Order: sequence, then structure tokens, then C-alpha cells
Amino acid sequence: MKNASISLQNLKEFQENYLKNQNFNIADKLKKVSLEDFSLNNRIIKGNKFEFNLELENCKIYSQKSSLRCWLFSCLNLIKNDIAHNMNCDPLHFQISSNYLTFYDKLEKSNHAYQVIIDSNYNFYKNGLVNKSKNRFLAEFLQDPVRESGRIEYARELIKKYGIVPEEIMPETYNSSNSSEFIKLYSQKVKRDLFLLIQAKKTKKIYIC
Repeated sequence: MKNASISLQNLKEFQENYLKNQNFNIADKLKKVSLEDFSLNNRIIKGNKFEFNLELENCKIYSQKSSLRCWLFSCLNLIKNDIAHNMNCDPLHFQISSNYLTFYDKLEKSNHAYQVIIDSNYNFYKNGLVNKSKNRFLAEFLQDPVRESGRIEYARELIKKYGIVPEEIMPETYNSSNSSEFIKLYSQKVKRDLFLLIQAKKTKKIYIC
């Protein structure tokens, strides 16, 4: 096999090519600015403006208030005008129940949390409670199994599965709009259930109904 180490001759050739291409002029400039600033091509930036403005007709905008449901409300703000027009409703007065989808969001996230523990291959009987040195994912998951935050894709899947209802069917409440205390208490309830599942797996007594 040919020796692929760098020789002194290689270094001499590298230097000759470097000087021949006058790269040292570029190097002098790079001493004064960052590589990113030096590489910036303003002509390309001027020809490709990353700005857009999507104008929607006047409608009542949803507000997440003191909750972390921006992902849900952004989805509802996008679709409500089309739905209102399809139903011959006034977009200024037509409202979709966000609380209805919030309920099913918590239901789905809770069920997912339970299923994570049930499906886990972690040996609770042998290793005991989870810590980061044994299973980082499970340890962090158990700290915060039911988050209120999410992505717009969550809202899409909730709507596909459970549909939507007018706000009159399930209006916003104080706790849905100011959710920090509720989420804290609900998360504690879910975590209690998870540890009961862990205990059941340790004793190998899980009954599927």
C-alpha cells in the first residue's frame, strides 16, 4: 500500500500553489472580518428577498392567552375562514372550539405517555426507577410526560381524528386560557399513573382490559 503521509515535498508544493493563486490576498482580508461576512454575496441577497406577506380577510383572530397552545391557535386561524365560507357563515363571528381540541390533545398525550412505559424494554424489575445514566430518554420523559406545547402537525392530526365543533359547544374556560396551574396538576396525575405502571411492570402484573 502506498504511503499516504504528508511529505516535506508536499508542503513545498502546497505553498507554491498557494502563492501562485494569490490566496494570501484573501487571507489578509479574512484577518479583519468573519468568514461568514467575507462570503456574503449582496447581489444574491438583493435578488432573493425572504419576505412575504399573506393578507387574510378580516376575521376574529384566536388568542392563546396565558397558555402554550400557539401551535393549535395558529392552525385554527389558518382554516377558520375557509370553513366559515363553506358553511356560509360570517368569518367575523364564526368560531371553532379550541377547548374541544385541547381536551383531546391532553387525552392523546396521556395515552402516549402510558404506552411509552408499557412498550419500554427497560427492565424496571432489575434496574429500579429510571435515571439518566441508565436510560436518558425515559428519565427525561418521566419528568415532563404531558406538555402543553406542540406543533401545528398535532392540531392537524387532532382535527383529522376528532373533527371540530363550534365554540358554543365547548367554549374556553378560565383554566384552558390560564393553563399553567391545571397543566401542573394534570401532569402530576399522569406521572402518578406512570409510576403505578412502572410498579406493575416490576411485579409483572399488568392487565390489559
